[in-house]
Amino acid sequence: METSNYYIQYHNADNLGTYPTAGLDFKSNIDLLRLDNSVRFDSWIFTRKKLVEKAVGQFCFLVVGKTEKIKKYYLWAFFKIEKCEINSNGFYSVLGTGYDFKEPVLLNDLAGFNDFKSFCGNFGIGFQNIDNHIFCKTLISYSSEINLLNTVTDTKDISDDSELNMDELNDEIIYKIPSVQQYQDLIANFFSHRQIETLQTLYYFPDANATAKDLAKALNYASYHAANRQIGQIGKVISQHTGIVPPTYNGKNGAQPAYFLLVGEYYKDTGWNMWDEMQEALENLNLVSGDTDDSIERLPTETFQFDENELFNEGKVVRVFVNRYERNQKARQECIRHYGDKCYVCDFDFGATYGDIAKGFIHVHHLTPLSEIGKTYEVDPIKDLRPVCPNCHSMLHRQNPPLTLEALRDRTQNRR
Repeated sequence: METSNYYIQYHNADNLGTYPTAGLDFKSNIDLLRLDNSVRFDSWIFTRKKLVEKAVGQFCFLVVGKTEKIKKYYLWAFFKIEKCEINSNGFYSVLGTGYDFKEPVLLNDLAGFNDFKSFCGNFGIGFQNIDNHIFCKTLISYSSEINLLNTVTDTKDISDDSELNMDELNDEIIYKIPSVQQYQDLIANFFSHRQIETLQTLYYFPDANATAKDLAKALNYASYHAANRQIGQIGKVISQHTGIVPPTYNGKNGAQPAYFLLVGEYYKDTGWNMWDEMQEALENLNLVSGDTDDSIERLPTETFQFDENELFNEGKVVRVFVNRYERNQKARQECIRHYGDKCYVCDFDFGATYGDIAKGFIHVHHLTPLSEIGKTYEVDPIKDLRPVCPNCHSMLHRQNPPLTLEALRDRTQNRR
């Protein structure tokens, strides 16, 4: 699998007296700006650095610095360098496919930024490679949330309400899916825990087939839109790191790559059907068990330090958190319906603290550790389960056997 390289270009707005996006009032506060984040082909940067010749085909972040009471630094744009031309004055004009962030990301308060700024020589170098600094991963995490930069020439007109017919797509556009080994590498190196949990959940539906509403309910999301976003983001990560470009369709926001097709086939009425290669990769990594009863809906919901599997890829140890026993999601939902979604130990309410994005989020704790009971044990959701926040859940399992709920509650009350 080819490895992408990442660079930054610094735009000193104070010295240049402009923003890098044309048509903006330089007096405008960047925090209040809303930019056009549609993908376009453009001349993004000008530099004297010959390094850009080696960077063609790779990715670049545009960082903007402007003083507004204090010096603020923003992640402004992300683009793929596709061409560079040198003029008579020795400046390279760098062109590529990319986008501005709709809301430029303030970097000052992000963990590790000050060290990254020092690494970049306070951005005095201008254009430089950043692969060797861990903050590069932070920047990548923001870029993967928007449109990934792969050009597609053929577009199929598919509205959000119409059926996506895989046979028709395959007749018109030839595309491929990753191999089992590629899926394994992606899962081990690039997927977040939440993305892995989403794939585990889809895997355990009958025939690894579920609609967005099915997934949203199983993952305890308030809306199916969140499940759609998760699948789409997983597909984007796959596309970014394999270079595989899926077909394109016309949705509400215009032409968009159908990244979700890199997770599985999709039909309007039945939803996603995970590719066999993805299923095999999850099984090979011991993230799921193929020896399960497909008639039972399952959901992995908790992660603890003693449930880690080590995945080895090209000499690098990558920790992926998994459960040794799968949770029955119907029992989980019944537990939350009975006890509510506040932490049973400390009363923390995610929805009240973080708003709609966190409404209903909670872990479920088994009073009897699952490692001590058989796989066919039938859970009583009222007697055997309690909702707890992730912090309390982790503390319950700081010792083996776990603390009781009462013992942990006493500890928290004594600290107040």
